Amino acid sequence: MKILVIIPAYNEEKFLPGLLGSLLSQERVPDQMLVVDDGSTDGTAGIVKAFEQKSERVRLIQNVEKKPREVGAKVVQAFLLGYNSVKAADFDVVCKIDADLIFPVDYFKRLEEMFIENPKVGLAGGTCAIEVGGEWIREPVSNKSFLRGPIKAYRMECYQQMGGLTPVMGWDTIDQIKAKLHGWAVEVDNSLLVKHLRPTNTETGWVKINIKNGKAIYQYRYGLVISLYSCLKRGWKHKPYFLSGLVTLYGFILGWTKRLPFHFTKEEAQLVRKQIWGQRVKKYHNVNKK
Repeated sequence: MKILVIIPAYNEEKFLPGLLGSLLSQERVPDQMLVVDDGSTDGTAGIVKAFEQKSERVRLIQNVEKKPREVGAKVVQAFLLGYNSVKAADFDVVCKIDADLIFPVDYFKRLEEMFIENPKVGLAGGTCAIEVGGEWIREPVSNKSFLRGPIKAYRMECYQQMGGLTPVMGWDTIDQIKAKLHGWAVEVDNSLLVKHLRPTNTETGWVKINIKNGKAIYQYRYGLVISLYSCLKRGWKHKPYFLSGLVTLYGFILGWTKRLPFHFTKEEAQLVRKQIWGQRVKKYHNVNKK
């Protein structure tokens, strides 16, 4: 099994040495690691070039186009630049990872095992962790059954069946939904803690990110009940509590009033809602059994 890793990077000179060092120190080193320098103005490119001298598995790709793009779209466009620079048929697994991570030494060994042990697994990986009081704990925004955007890994067949990544806000939810619609399973090993050195949304700001999430919820075509539940859940789980939910709801209303384009067809949306209701019912029964 051959593994391709693609790392979108913009001004990541602070984090890249740690990330690339952890990748090259793996018990199972990825076969190819592409760092896509998305118009950085710092020493990102120089750092990658230094690592290129150390290992032929590391390669720098530079994006000379510096067009302003939306959050979400930017990182996917950089990923696609790397993906299109190689022959996809040469790889069995493609990973999109962020530059501000440190992987445990057995991560890619375990990742490979997850894909080999179950041919139905289309997406697989660990979970992100942040440092709190000197200890690394699962990041609050992480879900035990959801594979986070910073550490996405796809079986190549799954990736191609779902049509690749969608360059919009919420791409890391859309991909998982589409994978399941094509019959693929998602496996998350919560014992595989990946150190996330820059916690989610610290750069974007909680107001902007919640408005964007609200708009994305509308574009997922969840329907009113599931959409309202998603907004309430965000206010319950994310700081600042309650306010995050209200701002997310505001974003949802903006999406509705502006009639933003949907990310799923009517048929896909029906299947998505059916899956979500099925998961809710299953979770309810599991809670009542305890």
